[in-house]
Amino acid sequence: MINAKELRNKYFPKDDTAFVNAMNQIETQILTAAEAKQESVIVKVPRALKDRIKSALEDEDYTVSSSAVGRGRKEAMDSDEYTHITIFWPEDLVFWEENN
Repeated sequence: MINAKELRNKYFPKDDTAFVNAMNQIETQILTAAEAKQESVIVKVPRALKDRIKSALEDEDYTVSSSAVGRGRKEAMDSDEYTHITIFWPEDLVFWEENN
């Protein structure tokens, strides 16, 4: 029996470079926003990778909105190539100042 998944991987291998680069940029933006005590960030992602990125972030316990939410909505203009998502994270990722 022919396995369709094996055939796709053989003849149409995935180039994960764009995905890895996008995830690295998103991670940097999340950490920067969390250090600034923000609870979410709006990021620009390639439209072709949007669902894959959203799924990967949700697997890591982030909450992801399929569009720009809240502040920054006006700046988040989608194009044919890019779209925007909003990423929320658990409160423990926010770097709150410790009271001694």
